[in-house]
Amino acid sequence: MRKTRLPAKSLLRFAALYLGLTLTVSILPNTVHGEPPDGTFVSESGSAVTTTVGVPATAIAAATASSELDRQIQAWVDKLSAQTGFDTWSRATWNRFPLGPGLHGWVVLLQENGNEIGYLVVSSASDGSLVLAEYGIGSSPLFSLQTLYRTLVQLALIPDTMSLVAFVAQPGFTLERLYLSSLHAVWRLNADSEESIYVDAKTGEQLPLSKRNIESLKSLTNPSAATEASPSLGLPKLTDGLQPTAAREWPIFDPFHNTYWLTGGSPLNVNNVNDLTLAMDSGPDTAITYRGDLYDRAVLAPFAVTGVVPWNDQSAFVRLEQDGSRYMPLEELKRFGTFHLP
Repeated sequence: MRKTRLPAKSLLRFAALYLGLTLTVSILPNTVHGEPPDGTFVSESGSAVTTTVGVPATAIAAATASSELDRQIQAWVDKLSAQTGFDTWSRATWNRFPLGPGLHGWVVLLQENGNEIGYLVVSSASDGSLVLAEYGIGSSPLFSLQTLYRTLVQLALIPDTMSLVAFVAQPGFTLERLYLSSLHAVWRLNADSEESIYVDAKTGEQLPLSKRNIESLKSLTNPSAATEASPSLGLPKLTDGLQPTAAREWPIFDPFHNTYWLTGGSPLNVNNVNDLTLAMDSGPDTAITYRGDLYDRAVLAPFAVTGVVPWNDQSAFVRLEQDGSRYMPLEELKRFGTFHLP
């Protein structure tokens, strides 16, 4: 993804503005599956704490009480743990956090021995069923608090001598997880201000976004509308017989080694997984780059395409590389970008 750097004066201005503010969040876990893993933040009372932001207390209580939600999340974890590269998921503990406000979804972060190893995002469809919005593996999962903490230190919004828990325990500052689609996931700091800071939920990079970018995107992809139309978006609904099938993998590469995708050129005509597979099999050194024109074209982001995973309900995920492997719905990728061959 294109890196956006701020001049030193701008960084100092942001630091001066935000170090004087504090953060309002709940630090109660939405759900913890298994024993709290090593490395979980611990409060002064000795209890494990995680941040839950942007969701009313009634919604948190309802989600916590939903053993059915947790059962279905665990079923997805079990199914994915049988796939190549996901074997550590069978030994993992996980926490879930609401995406909000009003987004009707959860991000599930998995850990093994205190190390983050992956994530999945679950949305609620209009008929009450759950859909798998995306998933991924690697040490920098989506909405990782560790990644956010590093960014806050780099931006001088928090001193490196202060823990994230101590920072979020202070009143007066707001922090939200915004998940408008798998390609549009950000932390929003100081959400009530016209000068909110937006941080990429995967890489931790500060993005050149404004409230206008976010509001215009909401009109393009409303999460509740997306889940109502889940079959057309290619999102699998959880059923007992649902399984990923016939996954294909290709070598990882750096899209910046060849920037043919930058000019746009003639994108591939990709209607389904077979189109991608045929293009990848056209030569021994074939490398397809996905070019995402994101946040109402405020951000241009290239991703290496390194695999496809069809599911037996006709849905399909494409594996993209971004600080680890991310599996995103093909239909969503078609909507917000294009595929390119050199």
